[in-house]
Amino acid sequence: MRIVVEVDSEDQAATIEKIARERGWKTTRPKRTGRKRVQSRPDFSTRWAKIAPDLLHGRISLRKAAERLGIGATTVARLRDVEKKQPDVRR
Repeated sequence: MRIVVEVDSEDQAATIEKIARERGWKTTRPKRTGRKRVQSRPDFSTRWAKIAPDLLHGRISLRKAAERLGIGATTVARLRDVEKKQPDVRR
C-alpha cells in the first residue's frame, strides 16, 4: 500500500518522516521531474546580466536575446517578466 501526503513546510515533512521511521514505514522524498532550470546552467546568470538591461529597455528583441542566450523566446519572456517585477532578484 502506498500513501501520498502533501505537506506545506519542511517542518511538516520532517515530522511525518519521523513518525514513519518510528512505525517502520519506508519513506521517499519527491523527485524533481522535467528539465533543469535554465538558471542552473553554467555562466547563465552572467550572460543574462549582460543582456537583461538591453532587453528591458527595448534595445534588443526578445528573439535576439533568446538566440544569444541559447534558450527559447518563451523562457526569455518569462525571465523578462520576473525581472520587470523584481529587478534585484539576479543580484
